[in-house]
Amino acid sequence: MTTFSTIPSPVFNSFYEKKSTELEISQGNYSGNIDELISYSTQPGTPSPLEIECFVTAMFRLGTELDLKHLKNSIRISELSNTGKMLMIKYRNPACSFVIYPNGVGICYEASNEEDALLASRKIARTIQKLGYNVKFTNFRILNISYRMSLGKELDLEKIHGNTELKVRYEPEVCDGAYVQIGAMTFFLQRDGTVIVSGANPTVKVNEIIEAINYITNSDFSI
Repeated sequence: MTTFSTIPSPVFNSFYEKKSTELEISQGNYSGNIDELISYSTQPGTPSPLEIECFVTAMFRLGTELDLKHLKNSIRISELSNTGKMLMIKYRNPACSFVIYPNGVGICYEASNEEDALLASRKIARTIQKLGYNVKFTNFRILNISYRMSLGKELDLEKIHGNTELKVRYEPEVCDGAYVQIGAMTFFLQRDGTVIVSGANPTVKVNEIIEAINYITNSDFSI
């Protein structure tokens, strides 16, 4: 039986060379994947233009203990959790959301690219610093990059499930989609052509993701 490692495609080789599902990155070391997405969606001659959204989740540390009730009363569009152990903040420029913990750990999510995640995290750190806290912005890292796209055609999930060269989990009585695992990445495919990709890191290029989708769905999208 053919396995991923014997398929002559660079996407599978690159996925399986990854040693970890989480990539530690230093500040300023970003791949700019969203630019590739934009150029791809507008490239002439694309068989079927993809509607692609990118969602970045990142973590950082502020290096100090925080009074979340004080922050709640000082920062607009913020809400304290019922337990009082998390502060949720909505940010507008750049658009994203935060979860801040009393120990100074922050999670940025729903950012549209790595650069916005870093910029917004630095800005919220500066905002908290201005409120009298001895903030030291450190340990910024990307936790996950997810993509959501519409292929513009219906998918035959039963056929995908029957492909023995793919690692597929498909339980139609439980979920209306199929999960395909490739290395550290998970592709969630719905019958209407919606694909959600999770587990990507900044070293994975969009053309690799598109190539994997082509193989899974027997399509001909290209960059």
